[in-house]
Amino acid sequence: MVEVIRECPWETESMTLAELLTSQRRWGRTRARKLLQALALSENKRIGTLTPRQRALLTTALNPRSMDTVLV
Repeated sequence: MVEVIRECPWETESMTLAELLTSQRRWGRTRARKLLQALALSENKRIGTLTPRQRALLTTALNPRSMDTVLV
């Protein structure tokens, strides 16, 4: 998932962040919403429109070691 956010292949450009996150195993709407709210990102934001800073924030937050601190 981190590679998709970082590289943004054409197949995922039009996906929203909520769609991407909830398509992953063990990721429901609540978990996705909490993460995105902590990062001040909209659920409806399209992957193709993320700024480099937003991409960096999201990929850092999705790093398994940082997940505990973001979702507390």
